[in-house]
Amino acid sequence: MGVRVYKALTFLLFSQLAVGGLWSISLIPDEAGKSFFRFCTVICGLLLGGSLLVAGPLPIATLTGLTVSLILTVILFALILLDRLSIARRLLPLPALSGTAGLVWLGYLGAPVDWPAWVAISAAIYMIATALFLGSVIFAMALGHWYLVLPTLSIDPLRKLTKLMILSTVAKTTILGLVLYLGASSTVAEIAETVEGFGRLQGLLFWARSLFGLIGPIVICYMTWETVKLNATQSATGLLYVGTIFVLVGETLSGFLYHTTHLPV
Repeated sequence: MGVRVYKALTFLLFSQLAVGGLWSISLIPDEAGKSFFRFCTVICGLLLGGSLLVAGPLPIATLTGLTVSLILTVILFALILLDRLSIARRLLPLPALSGTAGLVWLGYLGAPVDWPAWVAISAAIYMIATALFLGSVIFAMALGHWYLVLPTLSIDPLRKLTKLMILSTVAKTTILGLVLYLGASSTVAEIAETVEGFGRLQGLLFWARSLFGLIGPIVICYMTWETVKLNATQSATGLLYVGTIFVLVGETLSGFLYHTTHLPV
């Protein structure tokens, strides 16, 4: 792969993880503490900044949305440092919304102009679902560690992030199924041939993406939910470690397939 492909994959992974992370930590109460939110906002800010540094030419709406999200995240970090955690937490949806808008436009405008509208729409939804998927798994894993620092913290935040992880996994699976179904019957030869190719030898990347990015996380979702019901935070965190590896590998492969085929699979 060339440098441009690496940069494109890094941009997708960083920007989606940052936006999904902002949404995920907005579900966590003030009781998690100043240190937790300071850590998470720093990570989201660095990911947003890194994504913009490696990005190639972007639609103006995407560039604007992610830039505004970065600026707002920096402001939230400053508020946390000034002991205004409750204000910062209430404002968390603002950078999340701005980043989401940028990603939606990236997906919608990234489809070839002569392709059916369902490709652009599914790509826009894919961007949101992927962001929530990445953010919920990885920031739930980070939250799991915080129970060692704050053992009195309610299990409810981890339960919420686990639900978000399950919903985003279902959304990703549904999008994949629809794209394969619509693509197989598409009158656009390039789309139909690409989908048909997923079933042959050259579809190995697609099947690896499905194994690591969907099948593995589905199993992890079920096991994590069962441990959360038992208030077993350490066991849940261990499972989320495995889930993090699955998701990072799966979404890197998914991003590569999206970058090379323009299909959100």
